[in-house]
Amino acid sequence: MFRTFANIRLDEVITEQSLVSVLTNANAELNPRFVDSALYMGDSLSPVNGGLCDGRANAWMSEDNDHGRANIYLCDIAFDWPSIEDIANPPHTAWARDNQGRPRPGYSCDNLGDFDSDWMKTVGSIILHEYFHWGWLYIHVPDWYYFIRVTRLGWRAIEDYAGPNPPDGYGAYRARQIKDIYGSWDQIYPATLNNVDNYIYYALSKYWSWRCDKRFGPAPSERDAHQRAASGFRPPY
Repeated sequence: MFRTFANIRLDEVITEQSLVSVLTNANAELNPRFVDSALYMGDSLSPVNGGLCDGRANAWMSEDNDHGRANIYLCDIAFDWPSIEDIANPPHTAWARDNQGRPRPGYSCDNLGDFDSDWMKTVGSIILHEYFHWGWLYIHVPDWYYFIRVTRLGWRAIEDYAGPNPPDGYGAYRARQIKDIYGSWDQIYPATLNNVDNYIYYALSKYWSWRCDKRFGPAPSERDAHQRAASGFRPPY
C-alpha cells in the first residue's frame, strides 16, 4: 500500500541504509494516478454531496470509481493541526514554545511522549488518510481483491471502521484495539486491513520513531491517544 502510494516498485529492495536515498531520489516520480485526483481547500460547493465540513471532520473524499477519479476536500479545522516541521523544529511562536522558549507538549521529539498518540498527527497525515480511502489507487496491490471488502457504493475501498467493537476506528488507540481484536489475517476481509487509521498510525509511529530515533509504545487508552485534542491545537495559519 505504502509503496504504491509512493510509487516505489514492489520488488525494490529497501534497507535501513538506502531508505532515505530512495525517498529523496531527485528522479522519483509521483504515482501517475494522482493526476486523476484533486485536492481542495474547503468544502465542496455541490448541493448534492457538499456540506460535510461540519466542524467535526478534518477532511473528506468523494470518489468516481467509474472514471477512477477522486476529490479530496480539506476542511478549515484540518489546518489546526501542525506540520511535520512544526513538530520536529517548533517555531518561536506562543503556540509552540513557552515564554522561556522551551517547546510546549507535543512539540519536539522530546515532547511526543512514549506511546502513539495524536501528538504525531499532522496536516499531511490527514491528507494521507483521505488518499487511503481512494480504492482506485490501489487496485494493483497484490491480494487487493482478496483482503479488501466491497463498500456499500459497490467497489473495493478501505473505509473507517464503524463499530461496534470498538465503537469506531479513529485514532491510535482504536487502531490498536482493532489490531488486538481482529489482528488475524485468516479471517475474510481482516478488519485491521480495512480501517484507514490502522495504516495511518502505523505510518506515523514508524516515521516519528525514525525521525526521533526512539521507539513508541502502543496507546494505552482512548484518552491517552488524544493528547493534542485535549491540550488544545495551535492557531491556524
